[in-house]
Amino acid sequence: MKVKVISYLYGKTDISGDYEIPNCCTIMSFLKKLGVSWDHEALIVVNDVIVDETYELQNEDEVFLLTPIYGG
Repeated sequence: MKVKVISYLYGKTDISGDYEIPNCCTIMSFLKKLGVSWDHEALIVVNDVIVDETYELQNEDEVFLLTPIYGG
């Protein structure tokens, strides 16, 4: 299974690229392999939809790693 990662994270744009991953891989386990902290370091968007850590990646998914913005 193949996914494409586009990282806009400061200091981690080098992790952008195509990845071969096993079937039934959650976004949380994939991010750990990339060295990205879930929810503290990145907002995760897959195929233009914000996902949570339980999302199971599908073949040809496009994963965007965005810097979360906090404030009020």
